[in-house]
Amino acid sequence: MPVRDGALPAALADRLDRLRSAEPYKVGFPGWSTPMPEALLPFFSHELNNYGDPDGDPVFPWHTKDLEREVIDQVAEMFGARLDSRWGMVTVGSGEAILYGLWHARQRFPHACVFHSTAAHPSVLRAAALLRMPAVAVPTDGRGELDYAALRSRCARTPGSAAVVVATVGTTLTEAVDDVPRIRAVLADAGVTDQYLHVDAALAGMPIALASGCPPSFGLHNQGGDSLSISGHKFLGTPFPTGLLLARSGPLPTAVPGSTLCGAPDGTSSSRNGHAALLLWYHLRRHGAGGLRRMALRCQAVAEYAARRLSAAGWPAWRAHRYALTVVFRTPPPAVLDRWPMPAVGEISHIVCTPGVTHERIDRFVAAVRAAS
Repeated sequence: MPVRDGALPAALADRLDRLRSAEPYKVGFPGWSTPMPEALLPFFSHELNNYGDPDGDPVFPWHTKDLEREVIDQVAEMFGARLDSRWGMVTVGSGEAILYGLWHARQRFPHACVFHSTAAHPSVLRAAALLRMPAVAVPTDGRGELDYAALRSRCARTPGSAAVVVATVGTTLTEAVDDVPRIRAVLADAGVTDQYLHVDAALAGMPIALASGCPPSFGLHNQGGDSLSISGHKFLGTPFPTGLLLARSGPLPTAVPGSTLCGAPDGTSSSRNGHAALLLWYHLRRHGAGGLRRMALRCQAVAEYAARRLSAAGWPAWRAHRYALTVVFRTPPPAVLDRWPMPAVGEISHIVCTPGVTHERIDRFVAAVRAAS
């Protein structure tokens, strides 16, 4: 039913007040908010539909697929993909990108098992179930990194079989990083010759690649991943969930017949968010490689500062690796959690120092923890 006069503006104003009130306490989850650039505002009055596979444009002009291809090329370069062997697409989030990565793997090895760590994101299991691929969970060490001896043991039970491994670069709770070249060596040692590695690098992939200044060991090369997924709303700060799938073996082999109803082949996808591609393109262009690297280093410095401040306040904190944006510690008292939303898993919590988290915000959080202790 229609909203009565005055109720709609009031409902929107109330929603906006809630968001603004929560913003100063946003440290526990890996998203952040930044003002929408004024130059982009007019585009949100227009439909932008990136219909069909990313390589071909539709017959209509209301799309941003040319910008999407620029985004894919720039980010693929960051992860070391060869110019003549790279493919990708903008997705609704990293979870969908994982689904497409595993679809790619299943097209190559239809009967392979999916091996993943117990710290992998739940979307890995969900994607395997949707694709009807058997999944095998592998234990981790105390910080969330894959147990390579356990992986070898599980793979050796079916020697000669194909294996798909989802390596996590930045686990959800601790931001632990699985060693992708080591996984390849373990698979070879276990007699697995047909292997496919998808790298779930939703949070940590881009900051690590930027801060290290060179394509990372988990990148898109022979010792790295065959495909890789990252989030656009975590480090880059789009205001809605979005993601990227990157692959180093060319376009995804489709399992369904496509059409050219809108002028672009759609064997891989149909309607997709053109505003997401526009925002990602804008952020990459606006900051450039140097600006993005400075942003990553600034985030890592804030995370290091947060770990020091928490530890000095009697609340021991740690980071899984030197590039980590995530600071891990025992779960604070309920009085802190009521104001500062964050995960609480087995008495472990974290904060994630994305670009929106400042030293001042860390100081206020540490003061709240100290006051409640």
